[in-house]
Amino acid sequence: MSTTIYGNEVESTGALHTQVYLATHDGADKRLPHRERSFISFTYGGKHIEDFNLIATLKGDRMERGLYGEFADNVSTYDVING
Repeated sequence: MSTTIYGNEVESTGALHTQVYLATHDGADKRLPHRERSFISFTYGGKHIEDFNLIATLKGDRMERGLYGEFADNVSTYDVING
């Protein structure tokens, strides 16, 4: 049994937009305000990650991390100098 499908596919004349672009931009090719994309976007070296078609994700429904960054004391002792 042979089936023939006829159709007319028209090439899109508009700009191509990915899901990442649509999640981080408004309809006028302008980035959304930071408060509306703060959990899915960040910059590194002055470049937005969505420019590379990337988006930040979190495991679960909240971010859990330490209140302060980890650090190590770097202390030197001298027998000759006070301090």
